[in-house]
Amino acid sequence: MENKMKNGPQGAVHNFGGTKIFSDTRLDDFLASHRETNKWMILPGADSKALEPPNGGVIKTLPPPEVSVVPQSLPPMHLDVREINQKFLELTSGLASSKWIAIAGSILFGPIVLCFPIFAIWQIFWGADNEQLFGLRILLLLISLFTVAFFMGIFSIAFLAPEDEPIRFCKANQKVYRYEARHRKWLGIKLYTFTGSRITVYDWATCRGEVVRKIVGSTNSARYECFLELAIIDPLSQCVVERFRVGDRDVYSDFSGRVLLWETIRRYMAEGADSVPPTTLKTNRGKFLDCVDEFNPFSMPTRSSSGLQRFAAYLFGALIWLSSVFVWLAVLSRWIEIRTARKVHWGELERSVFNIDPSDSSVNIMNGAIRELPDGWHSELERRKRAACWWGISIICQLIIIWWIIFGPSSF
Repeated sequence: MENKMKNGPQGAVHNFGGTKIFSDTRLDDFLASHRETNKWMILPGADSKALEPPNGGVIKTLPPPEVSVVPQSLPPMHLDVREINQKFLELTSGLASSKWIAIAGSILFGPIVLCFPIFAIWQIFWGADNEQLFGLRILLLLISLFTVAFFMGIFSIAFLAPEDEPIRFCKANQKVYRYEARHRKWLGIKLYTFTGSRITVYDWATCRGEVVRKIVGSTNSARYECFLELAIIDPLSQCVVERFRVGDRDVYSDFSGRVLLWETIRRYMAEGADSVPPTTLKTNRGKFLDCVDEFNPFSMPTRSSSGLQRFAAYLFGALIWLSSVFVWLAVLSRWIEIRTARKVHWGELERSVFNIDPSDSSVNIMNGAIRELPDGWHSELERRKRAACWWGISIICQLIIIWWIIFGPSSF
């Protein structure tokens, strides 16, 4: 079992405090060695005929599912794949990566945003009697309504959305199952509700892949963000009737990683679970200590490989350490997200279509890895506790230094 874990299709294993965890660096190594030689992973490279109607931002239209775009063995898509077994391949939508940010934003800006329309209404009805300012006040009210709508969208992601909106690809019946939480639109903003979920089923034969890129701007720069979209083709008209994003919705990667994700899905649906690597072993149990370790600057270097990546982790960890007081809001938001998020329920499909056989070899690989953890897992927990203590002590030192700078030595 150990040799299979180390040398099998899932790739390298990283010894993390005595605990064996699948390495996240294999994907980067694979991209570095193949993006210049694989015609589907370079721009312009190979491309299929654009689908109709056209999709904005498409930089590569991938071939039909029966055509392979990566002939080599695949690295684990650890950011996207939640589970792989003989019954289904489940991809995340990345909603969890947005929820804790939405929670932090709700805590920080919620009171201010809610006070904004109150101030606008007060200005209209009880402000100074000046007709020249009436138009400006109406504009202020309209802006405040859109601001509140935007905040309600963030609030619904934070506290009403489920933990994820996954997509499952079932090889046995060649179907795609898309899980969506019920939502409404107000002023163009998507608002999640408590009214349950909707599961939409598609035929895999009608699916095509498109890699889409858009520009995300900031105050002084802009970056390209790529993602994979699944296009559903009408068999009669050969036109696209629906498109939706597949995989992590906020992943920061070049388009080569999205091509690899498509090949992972395609290969699973054509050849089964044995043709793709198993998922990354999860070591976050949803405990508060796990949330602390996720953002702990003293832990970041230990989660990186040696060399340039380790050096970058030290630099990023130093930046996180300088803003430790604010980063603890992220820790709290992540913990609230884990504790409050609604679970995904597939209903009767869990007992029929998605019922996993206990003898499933893919499940046994992961169970074998988990059984190897207890001895090393104790060391890993001790490491996390020590890192948390060091972070806590450093924050106390930071607060003392800040107090000294503000009030001076005469305050002692």
